Amino acid sequence: MHRPINGKKQLSVAKHIRWLIAALGLAILIGGLGPIQITLANGYYPTKTPIPTATYTPTATPTRGLEACQVTAVIFDQESYIQGETMAITVRVADANGNPLAGAKVVADVTRRDFDNIDTQAATGFGLIDRTGDYDGSYDQTGAPGFYDFKFTVSDPVGGRFLPCMATTTVQVDPADTPTPTFTPTITDTPTATFTPTITGTPTDTPTPTATPTDTPTPTSTPSDTIVEVEPDNLETTLCSLQETVAVNVAEVTNLLSVDLEVSYDPTVIQVIDGDAGQRGVQVRVGNIFATGNITRNEVDTSNGRIYFTAARLSGYTQSIPDGLIAIDWRPQRVGSSAITLERVVLTDTNGQEISAEINDGGITVNFVPNCNVAGAVSLQGRTDFENVMVTNSAGAQTETAADGSFVLKADQVLTFKFPGYLSTEIDLSDPVEIVGADGQTVEVGDIDLLAGDINGDDQINILDLVGIAAAYATDNNAADLNGD
Repeated sequence: MHRPINGKKQLSVAKHIRWLIAALGLAILIGGLGPIQITLANGYYPTKTPIPTATYTPTATPTRGLEACQVTAVIFDQESYIQGETMAITVRVADANGNPLAGAKVVADVTRRDFDNIDTQAATGFGLIDRTGDYDGSYDQTGAPGFYDFKFTVSDPVGGRFLPCMATTTVQVDPADTPTPTFTPTITDTPTATFTPTITGTPTDTPTPTATPTDTPTPTSTPSDTIVEVEPDNLETTLCSLQETVAVNVAEVTNLLSVDLEVSYDPTVIQVIDGDAGQRGVQVRVGNIFATGNITRNEVDTSNGRIYFTAARLSGYTQSIPDGLIAIDWRPQRVGSSAITLERVVLTDTNGQEISAEINDGGITVNFVPNCNVAGAVSLQGRTDFENVMVTNSAGAQTETAADGSFVLKADQVLTFKFPGYLSTEIDLSDPVEIVGADGQTVEVGDIDLLAGDINGDDQINILDLVGIAAAYATDNNAADLNGD
């Protein structure tokens, strides 16, 4: 039987235990758990001054200084000019390593000097347009002959990329031919003295002369000397050619401000190579005349063989020798000929008047040459090994395909492809074929597929081939082994 514990004694023991636990906890905190974190009544921790800890500070590597840009070329469209002509200018800018430098600000200052270097005209300035390293501009204030000194200054508009650079050059502007005035004297009629005789007797009637009308020629308009032409006008190339180029030029033109062109060609014979990979679709290359102008349309319809080009200049253009409106890069598609026809040519001058012009079309002929090769790849339906397909040209030359189906053979008009158990096929290079590449010596055509099933080699697949397969069952007849297993 247990004796009851006194209540007061029990309470005293509990208090002693609590004090012991509290003392033990305080000792642990002071001796081993580190500093006590105090929280103020407002919920914030009191500010504690940190003890600085020595750290290693690495020596800063000096930042490489900016390097100056460089003007690698200043290109004018002519060596010299006639008074009143417009100069087309390209400034080529590169970084210190010689790489094209885009995003720069290029400004030109121009000063004119008389030929005797005595009189100097105040400088004028203009900016140039960035075309990714080539900066284009034009200068038309050539109303007086003399030496025109150009100073091109290149700077970084945003800073932090490169240091400025500059270049200078001088261009000569010759005086225009001034016609010698012809003095035309004013003719004054000198009156002739009239003697009035005394009439004696009966006068005789004098017949009145009849006036004979003189035909006045009808004035005719003076034909324009302006010529728009395809140059060269008749280009010959080969199917292996990587690229051919023709230009649409204008000559003997005065104050040309805008142009609207439509050019047609045969897309099965030749095709336009894109002149601006940075734009959607296919474009032609812009010629020198409108290189700094506003291009409102530059579009090639490769399916229908149409080129559309519309552009305007900032000022009038005058030139006697041929100069470029557009340049067209071509890749041959098959043997044959294609006309290059200027379907629409509209030239407008600075007064908004249409400039009449003589139009000369052109053309391209694509030929075979003995040293031109044809390359491609043949596949066999149902197989992964395409080796030993016989390829024959129309001259009788032959080759066999490699395991991947590839082949190279001297070009001729027709190529024939044969393999046992498969329908033969041929391609005629005078017909539209898929051209996937060329390097000047070899033209590469698209893939050629041979269909399986012609067991008896009559270039037909019918019931007779099924009979042949049945007859070859469990034999080593290669022609009937269509999948090559």
